[in-house]
Amino acid sequence: MNFGKVFRTAREERGETQRAFASKLGLTPTSLWKIEYGRVKPNQNTISRFHKETGIPIAKIYIDAIEPQDYE
Repeated sequence: MNFGKVFRTAREERGETQRAFASKLGLTPTSLWKIEYGRVKPNQNTISRFHKETGIPIAKIYIDAIEPQDYE
């Protein structure tokens, strides 16, 4: 699953910097960068804060994060 693309797309659509968006999610800019570039997966608390900040339903976050290789 690629949560990074979901986080990055939402942030870019809002026109926010990584620093500003990370602050709203209670993350460091480095932590957000690691999520956006697939170095780490966000934990459930981070996904919940992302949902509250963006208004994107949690189910949609998971659906949008699915990659073709996840079906294999």
